[in-house]
Amino acid sequence: MDFLLRVKSVEEDAKAKGIWDAPHPWLNMFVSKSDIADFDREVFKKILKHGVGGPILVYPLLRS
Repeated sequence: MDFLLRVKSVEEDAKAKGIWDAPHPWLNMFVSKSDIADFDREVFKKILKHGVGGPILVYPLLRS
């Protein structure tokens, strides 16, 4: 149940802090298996190394 409600708790926390109404962009994208190591190195380990102040949800998908 914690997994299913993980975003809800972040939303409630942001509302309690009064920052929920601030812009919070949402991006959905697919990264190919052949590019995921570069994406991880450049995006997660460099650009987002200090986080974004909220959740980052990553869902691995099988092409089939």
